[in-house]
Amino acid sequence: MDAIRKILLTALLGLIGFSASAQKMGEATTRCEVGFLYQISYQPNWGDSRAVVAEVFPGSPAAEAGLRVGDIIETINGLSTQEISEEELTRILLDPNHGSVELTISNFAYRSKPVTIRKKCIPIDALSEAVLARSFNMYSLEDVTDRRFTMPFSYNTPAEVDFINFKSFSFERGKRPTAEERSIQAELQRKGLVYMEKGGDLLVSVHAKLEANPSYREGAESDVEMGLKNYRLNTEKGDIQQYPFLSINAPSFTGTHKLTIEVDIFDAATNTKIWSGIAREKLNGTYSSERYMQNFAPLLMSNFPFVRYLMNPSFVMHKNTYRSIGIYLDANDLQRVLWVDKNSPAEKAGIKAGDRIVTINGIPLEKSVKVATEHYFNFVKKSFDLRDEETRFPSNDGFQNNRYWRLDKYSEISAMIQNPAYRSVFSYLFSHRSYVHSPIIEDIILEVKRGESTEPVLIKPVKVAHDYVELF
Repeated sequence: MDAIRKILLTALLGLIGFSASAQKMGEATTRCEVGFLYQISYQPNWGDSRAVVAEVFPGSPAAEAGLRVGDIIETINGLSTQEISEEELTRILLDPNHGSVELTISNFAYRSKPVTIRKKCIPIDALSEAVLARSFNMYSLEDVTDRRFTMPFSYNTPAEVDFINFKSFSFERGKRPTAEERSIQAELQRKGLVYMEKGGDLLVSVHAKLEANPSYREGAESDVEMGLKNYRLNTEKGDIQQYPFLSINAPSFTGTHKLTIEVDIFDAATNTKIWSGIAREKLNGTYSSERYMQNFAPLLMSNFPFVRYLMNPSFVMHKNTYRSIGIYLDANDLQRVLWVDKNSPAEKAGIKAGDRIVTINGIPLEKSVKVATEHYFNFVKKSFDLRDEETRFPSNDGFQNNRYWRLDKYSEISAMIQNPAYRSVFSYLFSHRSYVHSPIIEDIILEVKRGESTEPVLIKPVKVAHDYVELF
């Protein structure tokens, strides 16, 4: 149970952290979010000495403004990102005294494009349903969790050339693209480059080779830990699954075969190689390079044009799916509504800041984060035997003993979650699942107190699906 205690402690500290942050901010009562992360580039190939967008959160102000991973931020509110410090850049982005920020951005498809990001500013103690879903995700790890995996990729940028000057690409073969090339073509076009059958600014070469492993030792896998089995993203399904490839930590004498795929990009004008990415896999049996590229080309090419890692990059699959009514609760008093999103189901149902939520679907809502988390811990502890040992996986936060629910125990799980003794009030976030509420319910009922009167409010949540993959 130590792992479970760590999970619950993280949830508790994460929620309490909101109230602590208010004290640290002194008089600050509002926090603003823009929804992206950046990194200062020290590469002559892309965004030299300027901020480059490293991550954009789905559904965020940055995503709504059209910001993309890899965008070079030239200026912010008219100031060059080459000339201001990271501290000043971050201060401008998160400044609660200004509701928007003006950027100019560059990428393959545009130069110094103006973009306005309208910040989302909310009370500093407000707990969003996204935060609550992550804090209480043991109700449905199937919907909210972070899983990290590492790919056996290596990269090189042998020439100091500013990639921003290129606009188009062709394949070196000069013929109709192969299946592997089509996967690369899709990724380069997604980044804003224009495909030309001939005459592109860039020449792209794709080579794949499957061969027997000369170092293989018969029966070697029997000495290799089970933990070296490889779990990775299935881009078609948007989920993590086991693949026949061996871990990057597997010894060289394991795996009957080796699969190597190399993507090289040349400056067509000088025939100089300017970027290369190589995938090197060990496996037992064979695997189609076409199939491999269909699934893993997006990961391989995520390090182009901005190379953040040279060897064995890690990725995190963030699963963030939950039902939302658009409320934000007070970290110091969970019954109190601090904020309501505009045009949300809650606003349309008449919920307002200052309302007090007494129950959700008949389950009492505790005022205290600590008490609510203690009930949650009790539920997790008592329900652990209903989880499937065969699905055990480590999450990105380091916990090794995460497990999905057993398929044959859904009715028993649902009965436990709905048992008033466990106060599983935030299970409504996952009420689209039959193991949370059987039968599945479309609406939820809040018991809302205003002044001395209390009344039921019927609300139909919307499903939020903000899953994404991060180059970690």
